[in-house]
Amino acid sequence: MTTSQHQPDRPIPTCGVDPIISASIAATLGHALHNSSHTSDIAVVPLDHQSIGHGVLLFENGAHYLDNIRQILAISLDHHETPDVIVYSYREHDVLDENDMYEFDLTSAWFANQGIQLIDWFVVTQRNARSIPTEFGRSTNWTE
Repeated sequence: MTTSQHQPDRPIPTCGVDPIISASIAATLGHALHNSSHTSDIAVVPLDHQSIGHGVLLFENGAHYLDNIRQILAISLDHHETPDVIVYSYREHDVLDENDMYEFDLTSAWFANQGIQLIDWFVVTQRNARSIPTEFGRSTNWTE
């Protein structure tokens, strides 16, 4: 794994090489991606069968057109090659509400209909990365 310039003690998984096997690794990646994203952006990381990420799909102002993102992902992702995904929302604040859980449930069900599993969804700010299902007392789909 490579190391972030801003946080030298925290490993960042290398695309196409290192598996993303835990919420802490995924949160670290979310922070690293924060440097190249803006408020309201949505990032999606597709994972293969070994939980290795194969790129990042970044949607500028994605929070404003989540339905369109789902349509784009239906065309872009192949559930045979990348059966799992992690989603990141970038914000200025880390206040979560029922709408976040609603969007998580809706998107999770939509992915499931496509044959893809939503592993986790993080809300990422300058300070932290918070898992929506964990914050609402739900289980995530991490194997560890």
